[in-house]
Amino acid sequence: MKVEITIKNYRCFPDFKPAQITLQKGCTAFIGVNNSGKSSLLKFFYEFRQLFQVASTGNPWVELAAGRSYGFNFPKEVLTPQDVFCNATNPRPLEIQLQFVPDEADDKEEIQLSPSKIVISVPRNQTIFTALIYQGNQSLPPKTYKFDGVQLIDPDHNFSPVAYLAAVLNVFKDLAETQYIGPFRNAINLFPTSNINEVQTIQYLHISYFDITIGPPFIKKWRESSTGFDKSIIKSTNNITNDLKGIFGFENLKIDSSVNDQTFNFSIDGEVYTLHELGSGLAQFFLVLANIALQKPSYILIDEPELNLHPLLQSRFLITITKYATQGILFATHSLGLARTSADRIYSVQKESDGGSRVAEYGREPRPAELLGELSFSGYIELGFRKILLVEGSTDLKVIQQFLRLYKKDQDVVLLPLRGREGIHNNALEGLCEVRRICEEVYALIDSERSSADAPLQQRINDFSQLCCQAGIKCHILKYRATENYLSEAAIKKVKGNKYRALQPYEKLGDMKPSWDKVENWLIAKEMTLTELETTDLGQFLRKVCEE
Repeated sequence: MKVEITIKNYRCFPDFKPAQITLQKGCTAFIGVNNSGKSSLLKFFYEFRQLFQVASTGNPWVELAAGRSYGFNFPKEVLTPQDVFCNATNPRPLEIQLQFVPDEADDKEEIQLSPSKIVISVPRNQTIFTALIYQGNQSLPPKTYKFDGVQLIDPDHNFSPVAYLAAVLNVFKDLAETQYIGPFRNAINLFPTSNINEVQTIQYLHISYFDITIGPPFIKKWRESSTGFDKSIIKSTNNITNDLKGIFGFENLKIDSSVNDQTFNFSIDGEVYTLHELGSGLAQFFLVLANIALQKPSYILIDEPELNLHPLLQSRFLITITKYATQGILFATHSLGLARTSADRIYSVQKESDGGSRVAEYGREPRPAELLGELSFSGYIELGFRKILLVEGSTDLKVIQQFLRLYKKDQDVVLLPLRGREGIHNNALEGLCEVRRICEEVYALIDSERSSADAPLQQRINDFSQLCCQAGIKCHILKYRATENYLSEAAIKKVKGNKYRALQPYEKLGDMKPSWDKVENWLIAKEMTLTELETTDLGQFLRKVCEE
């Protein structure tokens, strides 16, 4: 279920200029300068997580529906409740509105009784909240209802149902299972003291930086996870090791805790290093991956994922951690290029002259050459990159990146999203020529959008293909409708379950029941084999890109 969230009177977002964002599966970016409020948006989900946890169970809603308040706690980083309230001089409460947008596949009867909106109010400087349940434009009249496990029922009217809460409780459950990863990850002192005896006395204390466990407790947790009896946890630690091997190009990697749980020993391709001897990039990857893989959050909230990482590793870092989230990732960044290539949705956050902040969807799309500049393409060239592949959009970018890994060429090709119709049109020649001047080897891969084998191509697709030819760019139009039509049945069932099937060559994803979100395509692509891909025109084109 998609949720439209409006936040009023929270930190730099007063009630006359609230923050409005949409929370849904996939990757969401907040872009802005320092102190603009983008980090506050991430912290909101962290600071009110306990409230969401309370709201994720049915029992409080009997009290809330009756018009009474319910208590919650802020995390330890919030020293007083006053800290989270907007500094604007008004006595009004902090307000959180959640507008629910049901999925087309949801049960129609349940949708009719499900709340359309819930408005949560937190009185200024207090740790209690009230809530109004809306159905349509009317709020549920306050009275004493009963809760039967999935819905509120009215005992005064033959115990008839008045509000179906199951879907809403699942939304709150997802909000309660987020994981916040703050900035300065490489500034964290993993080892609180160098004194061995002192380490031994404090190693069982809870040492953390927001939701990242650090120090001896983290080392101990890794040791117990990798050598314990829980096979699923052991599998998670093995996945982390395999991810690090693939990202950094290691042939062999083994990670062990040292004596007395003071540090880690990394055995890399025959050499042994302690964590302090490794580069900050690998240390950050390991610290974050290990924490999120063992917690398995719904949404990962990460502040400045680009810190201390080369542009090549920034997008890989985001894509890698995204697979450990059940719903998606929200990140705050200074890098517009990273947001454009990694996010499914982008919000700009700007500081206003009155001291508040403004949040708006980021709509302007650059020409491909401009995006290359935002991505610091010169840095890629220094690492040996000589090819650029233009793809439809950010969801396709992640899919193609997984396919290139099958050819072991994902480190040789820079992928750029065209943003669908915004980049694929008959006026694209100038932008394509700019890219061609920057890089000699440029390719383009676009969807055919055919509804059948003999259906003609849309004029804009034909025109774009011809413009690519004029610019010296080798363009391939997919034989099938889109990239998701190339996902194999085995990979789909492995990721989504046995009730799902592969698309027919010209079938539209949204027309299939049950369907999945396009943002999940890359997770399915990750499970495909080279043999499955090689038999298709897509696989043959990618091999050509890799070998030329």
